[in-house]
Order: sequence, then C-alpha cells, then structure tokens
Amino acid sequence: MNETSVRNLFEVNNARTQSIEEVVRTFVPSDSFWRLVTGKNHVVLGARGSGKTAVLKMLSHDHFSRFDDPMAASLVNDRKFIGTFVPMRADWIGTLKNKPWQTPEDNLNLFRWRLNLSCCSGFISTAESCLRSYCATQERIFRERDLAEMLRVAWVPHGRSVDNLRGLRDLLEDVEWEAQLGELSATTQMRCGPEQKMGSVFDLELFSPISRGIEVLKRVISFPDDAVWALALDELEFLDEHHHELINTFLRGRSALAFKLSTMPYFHHTLRTRTSQPITAGNDFDYVYLDNDASIRRTDRRGWAEWANDVLCRKIAYVRRDRAEEFSLSRLLGTDSPLLDEKPASWEQDSSMMLLLKRYASNATIERAQRLSPRAFKDQVSRKMHGMLLLRDQGELAGGNRKHHLYSGPKLFALCSDANPRQLIRLFNELTLRRTTDNVLGSRKKINPTVQSQCIISFSGDVLQNAATEEGVGGELHSFIRSLMEYFHDRFYKQPLTTDCYYAIRTPNDLSEEMWELIKHAVGLGLMFPKTTFNQPDLLPGRTGSEFDMAFRLAPKFGLLPRKGKPVPLFAALSKGMRASRSAHAHQLDLL
Repeated sequence: MNETSVRNLFEVNNARTQSIEEVVRTFVPSDSFWRLVTGKNHVVLGARGSGKTAVLKMLSHDHFSRFDDPMAASLVNDRKFIGTFVPMRADWIGTLKNKPWQTPEDNLNLFRWRLNLSCCSGFISTAESCLRSYCATQERIFRERDLAEMLRVAWVPHGRSVDNLRGLRDLLEDVEWEAQLGELSATTQMRCGPEQKMGSVFDLELFSPISRGIEVLKRVISFPDDAVWALALDELEFLDEHHHELINTFLRGRSALAFKLSTMPYFHHTLRTRTSQPITAGNDFDYVYLDNDASIRRTDRRGWAEWANDVLCRKIAYVRRDRAEEFSLSRLLGTDSPLLDEKPASWEQDSSMMLLLKRYASNATIERAQRLSPRAFKDQVSRKMHGMLLLRDQGELAGGNRKHHLYSGPKLFALCSDANPRQLIRLFNELTLRRTTDNVLGSRKKINPTVQSQCIISFSGDVLQNAATEEGVGGELHSFIRSLMEYFHDRFYKQPLTTDCYYAIRTPNDLSEEMWELIKHAVGLGLMFPKTTFNQPDLLPGRTGSEFDMAFRLAPKFGLLPRKGKPVPLFAALSKGMRASRSAHAHQLDLL
C-alpha cells in the first residue's frame, strides 16, 4: 500500500463511510459489544465518535460472518445470530421535517413507510451474506434466484420480476424514487408515476415487511428455532419524540426481532409507547453505555494505553501489514508519561518534588505529608500530587507559555482520547500525519516529548473550538464549557494545592431546561461524562443533583491534569469561571 492509502485510512475515521472489510479488520471488540450479541433488546448510548455505528454494523451478518473471532465464528456456523443494520439516513430523515403542512399522523405514516423500506433494503445484504455462508457455490445462484423473486412478491407484488438480489435492490430503489415523485405530485399539478403504488406493502405495520422477509429466507435456508434475528437501527437521536414512541412500542411487545438501537446519551427522547404503558429499562430493554465500558475506562491507565495501541495497530495492519509489527505507542511516543508514571514512595526533604510541595501545597497538606509513612505517603500524596505539582510549577514559569514536555507519553496520549476511537485517530493525526510530510508509519523515529506536548495542547484547543460549530447550540455550548474550564484553571493555579483534584460539576435541583440542554449536548459530544454508579454503570443520572466529569482532552488547553476529580456546584463554577474569563479578556485588551 502507498502513503496515500495510509493517509486516507487515518483521515476517514467514520464507520458510516468505510467498507465492510475496513470496518471488520480494524474493529476492536469491547465488553459492551459482546453484551449485544444476545436476543435482548438494547439501546446503545455513546458520545459522537464512540464507535456506535461500527458496533451496530458489526452486529449485521455481512460483517459478523467475516469477523476473525472464535465466538463469532461459532455463532455464525451454528446460524444462531443473524443481524441486519439499518442507518437513519439523513436524506430521508430530513424529508420528515420539511413538510409543515402534514399532520403528526401523516408524518408518522411517512416515517413508517420509509423505515420499512430501509429495513428491507438492509435485509437484502443480510440475505446475500446468508447465501454466501450457508449455501454451496454450485447451488447458490439457484437459491438466490428463488429467494429474490419470493421477496419481490412479498414486498413489491406489482413490480417487475427479478432473478437475483441485485435486481431486487434496484427495484426497491425504483420504489423509493416513485414515492418521491408521488410526494411531488401531491404539491403540484404534475401527474407522476402510475396509479398503482408499487410500495404499498411498506404502509403496513412497522417491521412487518422485514419480518415477512425473514420468514421467506427461512424457506430457502434452514435456521434453528432459537436463532436470534437482530435489527440494528443507528443514530436515533435524529428522530423526533413521536418516532421514538412508535419504535418503543415494539420493544415492549412481543416480536421475533431483537432490537439494537443506538443514540447519544440523553437522546433516547422518551420511554413512552403508542400504548398506555411505557417501556422500562431492565425489563423491556437494557441500556449499554459505550463511553463507560469497563474494558477501556478502567482506573489502570495501562489499560487505556493497551486499547489505544490495539486500535492503531489494527488500522495500520489493514493498509500496511508489513509495518504493523513495527508499530507500538511506546516506540513512537516513548515509555515515559511524566504526569502519570509510577511515583516514588517518599520524597527527601531537599528533593525537587518536596520543594514544590512546600511551595504550592496548603499548610495542612504539607503537615500531613510529613507525618505519613512511606507507604501512606505514596498512596495519599505522591500518587495524587506529583502531576499537579509539575503542572503548577510549569504554569508559574513565564506564565506557562514556555514549551514543555509534560503532556507526553503513551498513557497521557490514551487518556486525552477519552477512550473515543474517533478522537484517538484525530489525536494520532495531530501527532503524526498532520505534523509533517514524512509518513510516520514508514519511520522509526520517536516523536520528541516537547513536540508531543505542543501537539496535544493544540488538539485540546481544537476540541473546544469545534464545540462552537454545533448546530443550534454552538455559541452557547462553547461559552458554557470555556467558563467551566476557566474556573478549574483559576482554582488550580490561584489556590494552594491539596490532594483533592477538582474537575467535575454537580447540577442543582433547580437546573433550567436551557442549561440542561447544554449539558446534554456536552455529553453527546464527549465534552462531559456523567458519573454512573458501580452497580448500574449503564444507567445515566438525571437532570438534578447529578455529577459530570469534564473530558480529559480539554485539560491540556488549560494546563490541567487529565484526571477524574471531585465535583463543584455548577453555578458556582460558572459564575467564577465567567469572571475569570472576563478578567483574562480585559488583560488582553490592556496589552493591545
């Protein structure tokens, strides 16, 4: 593979636009993924870029059957798990929102028709994969011919005959086009299309056409009675509340389908259904929160680095198999992460770290540190304060503007991705492909720690700036996050340090709807993470009296340590953060 293909792979990091082979060969399964490979209904939650689309695509049979994993191979061979992936395509979702003349019921009928058609289109890929997996080559063409025509009769009884699944896919595209012409004729004097609507079957109850397709496939290929037929619907955050109500109804009722739905945290808009009874988590479905996956977001930072290394290795192996064995984060970034590495059990009285402790720590902290045993000192002081003291001292040097190497090393690199695959790739690009014309995959030269630190700080600033582009709330969201980060910066550099790190907020009981919307969007973009309980890691806290950690990748921009911390009241942080921001702005004007 040439350098261009390497660049393309690392610059296009959205599973929505990747081929089956790319997704399968670069996929790193987590604990959350295997939880989905069951007959339960699931709602998958995750910030933008957390891998929701890749996870749901991997549940589809055309991906799952190609996955090089013993458990997946066993399920495929035994015909026990057959999934279909259906994206909520922006083109047809948009058409639901640009027809103000329609009644809510008309809108829901159009949604049902569109989703039924999309499910059947997605099921064609499942049928093709099943034929490839379970039919001998010499008989496959005959079974495909029979299956294609049987599905055509079931879905488009007034359409032309087809003799393969490609022809059936083309026919469904024609049905969709005819529907668009029909919508045009409804608002103009044009006469478009025949009187008999080819796609009338898709007006039936939601998911009944794909359920019929499954029954037809069973007549051509045998499956065990306990086979799980999963339907993965991606990006439900783009839908409206009444669309969620309709889908929720099928999570509550008995269905031959196991639903796997994905959306951003707090964007599963409602638990209501079209009946009098709502669905309940733990009974009708389970939440699976990708951002809180225990196999990645553990307190052991080595686990983060191992995950990041695995993701990058698989990416590199896809395009440069000859380079994959050469690559490792430690080879590229070194083995040291100054802010996060193992700390000594004690500091001598005249050591540099003890001098920093005496200079920046509170009197109570210094007194406590001096009476602790070496073992207690390491756990209570050295482990917690080493990185904070280094950053505080750096901030005092030339106002913190001098270049330094503190934000470097594989552990720091992994933490600043927040265990988000898309952010990991973007940060990797910042450090490598975008930094120089030299392709790092063809070089064995380690990146200088000071260069690493500057790139990570630059990446952190871009993360905050990108928040301003979020449609509808960008300006307010950028100001909101910046005010909070200014507060944490001000508290860290202007008060004596203690062993406590403050890097989270707590919402009040009277939180306004407008402020809650900002927090929801911040969580959806991965700028905040709700604190969940150990026993219920997938259950997100509610609007009031809840705690949210700030994203690790925001920390370098403000000279802070990327570490979970104690919460502060939201409005206290906002008011002081806004004052700090105004003060800094006024100082800049004075300089000008």
